[in-house]
Amino acid sequence: MRRWVWIAAIAATLWSGQAHAERWLRIDPNDPYGKEGVFHWFDIDSAYEDDATGWVYSWGAYKKAADIQAGAVRGRFLWVFDCERNLMRSAGGEENGAWKENAGWRDKGDHLGKPHMGGVTNEWSRKLCALKGSLPKRPVGP
Repeated sequence: MRRWVWIAAIAATLWSGQAHAERWLRIDPNDPYGKEGVFHWFDIDSAYEDDATGWVYSWGAYKKAADIQAGAVRGRFLWVFDCERNLMRSAGGEENGAWKENAGWRDKGDHLGKPHMGGVTNEWSRKLCALKGSLPKRPVGP
């Protein structure tokens, strides 16, 4: 039951009015995947810290700047960073307009001791973990 509440809460943030108050920032100005103007972005306004675990949650997207500026970004994905253990997890994302959770994501943390996605994920983690403690806190839970 708690799992369905969590999934409903994530899905609600995808389509809520809050989604239109987004402030997307480019993760890495030297994005190695930035071919033809497509870059990795994260929505700083949706980033938050889980009360129970201390993990930091953030929406990300791989889009052109014009798509980000147009707003209402679709095809986003949710990443979770464990700043204490230097781990990242991919919780899921939007697929055909619906939330799709990655199976077992809570148990599949990847250590950020080596570059992930050309170092983009490492930079994202550094930026968010530097804000840990000042981000909004809310319960997430399974």
